[in-house]
Amino acid sequence: KRVFVTRGVVPTDNNSVFRYDEEFGNQLLLTTLGSDRPDCITSDSDNELAYFTSIDTPTTTTTLHVVAHDGTGYAAIGALTNTGGQTRNPIHYCRANGKLYYCSTSTGGQRLYRVDTDGTNDTLIATSATLNGQLRDVTVDNDNSLIYWVDNASVNGATSRIYRSDLDGAGVTLLLTGAA
Repeated sequence: KRVFVTRGVVPTDNNSVFRYDEEFGNQLLLTTLGSDRPDCITSDSDNELAYFTSIDTPTTTTTLHVVAHDGTGYAAIGALTNTGGQTRNPIHYCRANGKLYYCSTSTGGQRLYRVDTDGTNDTLIATSATLNGQLRDVTVDNDNSLIYWVDNASVNGATSRIYRSDLDGAGVTLLLTGAA
């Protein structure tokens, strides 16, 4: 088993991406960025690639990156859609369709996107305007080809909800409503 982390376990590693083997042994530095800070990370275990985002704080540009599990082949793929905000929530790789899913905050609300691993075909899946509040914590169910996310409306004084949809965003289903 491997664990991938952005910003190492010590404060001086804020611009680095690491791989740890079982039980956090055998640390391997995969890459270090310049002034951008790595933020969220996901792994394509079949192809031994790690995808991660970084945020350029002054411009709020969110960039998608890739690096091999052995630290070779690093590349900045390109900017993700963020419509004036930041992509600061988890990204997830989907084995079923080979795409990445991520949430983006913006001045116009939160949005859930799907993008190819080469950074193309950035596609809007859902928005907080059509749902309830603040999209967070997207995850992919690879076995059943579904995506799940939290609509954290409690930040707006409303009720939080958990949603599920098909990988293309069709069939949005409200699964659970919680207290504010």
